[in-house]
Amino acid sequence: MGRQLLCLLKLAGTRTGPDLKRAILFVEALNITPEACDYQFRQLEQMGVFDAIRGVVRGTSTAAKR
Repeated sequence: MGRQLLCLLKLAGTRTGPDLKRAILFVEALNITPEACDYQFRQLEQMGVFDAIRGVVRGTSTAAKR
């Protein structure tokens, strides 16, 4: 979740930010602390993202070992 979500948050309020109306937000986490996750989701809430989107799909990625 970390970097991709941070990129989305950095685009907040800019003309290049994505149109999230009726979108489904897919979020995948890898090595993120609960505090950082909470912080980023609170930012999305303050931006009104959860009022605009249709839903959130959350997943967890694990490191693949060879």
